[in-house]
Amino acid sequence: MLRKSILVMLLVLSATAAQAKPAEIAPVIKATEPQGKGALSWMWLTAYHAELWTDQPVGEGALPAPPYALSIVYDMDFTADELLDRSIEEMDKAQSLSDAEKKTYSAQLAAVIPAVKKGDRITALRDAAKQVVMYHNGTQTGVLADAVLADRFLGIWLAPTTSEPKLRMALLGLEP
Repeated sequence: MLRKSILVMLLVLSATAAQAKPAEIAPVIKATEPQGKGALSWMWLTAYHAELWTDQPVGEGALPAPPYALSIVYDMDFTADELLDRSIEEMDKAQSLSDAEKKTYSAQLAAVIPAVKKGDRITALRDAAKQVVMYHNGTQTGVLADAVLADRFLGIWLAPTTSEPKLRMALLGLEP
């Protein structure tokens, strides 16, 4: 009986480990573990958990070299408009955007950012062509081909100017 319980526990643990890496990044990123991970929380409320996947070592001062992926699993429901508005707000905080940039970036992001429910995963894969391929629960939602927008969007989490420096350090695997 004990042996059967141990076997079941090992199967559950191995199934969990196999699900840890988003399938959509497996053909591009060979790492078996994320570079780093962290959560965005306020007091007792957690909005999401994020992981940075890359095959290259990451330094403190810059964005990782492509390819890399940022995968976010949401702990709360958000509308597409809420995610879009927050993305533009965070990009503007990090590096001031003109009204024209806000309008252009909003249109491009609206085409690839869906509404999310608790447990949903959004993955942004920065590929060797320096575009960002967006996925929602493993299904591609679109591509951000503008390299400047790609840097600014992923910079929300990874740039030195992020509004969440502790989360950034955790994602880069530099958390003390």
